[in-house]
Order: sequence, then structure tokens, then C-alpha cells
Amino acid sequence: MGGGAARIAETDRSVRSLTDLADRTAIPARPVQRRFSTYAGVSPSWVLRRYRLLDAAEAVRGAPGDAPAHSSRNSRYAPVARRWLVLLVHGGIALA
Repeated sequence: MGGGAARIAETDRSVRSLTDLADRTAIPARPVQRRFSTYAGVSPSWVLRRYRLLDAAEAVRGAPGDAPAHSSRNSRYAPVARRWLVLLVHGGIALA
């Protein structure tokens, strides 16, 4: 992987899919998938979803006042995902 694709997945929040990651690295999607599987043991989509989930959980934790209402107004996450995040964060279930 050379660290390039993994670093982009970790730091660039505009990368939302395998296609975005492949475009950003100039490597076709299938080799990106194989490299992630070989070196990380997971798919690039899994990695991207995990970073999004951790970002969303941090946003819910850091929201002032009523966190669920605040995150609903300002979040780019779907309503069902927000409900799960609120349950995970405020229900005492560890995300990482």
C-alpha cells in the first residue's frame, strides 16, 4: 500500500468511497482493495466507514447542550445513523 492510500483514507474526509480513494491515489479500485486486504486485513470501504463513524461519534460527544438535537441540525449523517451514534455514545458502548 506504501502508506499513500491508507494515509489518504485516514486524513482526507472528502474521500467517501472506494472510487474516491482510487481516483485520489491514481490506482484502480481492485488493486486498492487487494492492498488493503493484504496489508490491513480489511477492505478500504470498512476503513472509510470506521473513520466516518469515529468522526460522527466525536461530533456527538462534543455537541453542546442536547447532543442529539444539535447533531441532527448540523450533521451530514443520515437520521438512522445519528440515532445509532447517540445510542452508542450516550449508551456507554465503546466505539474504539
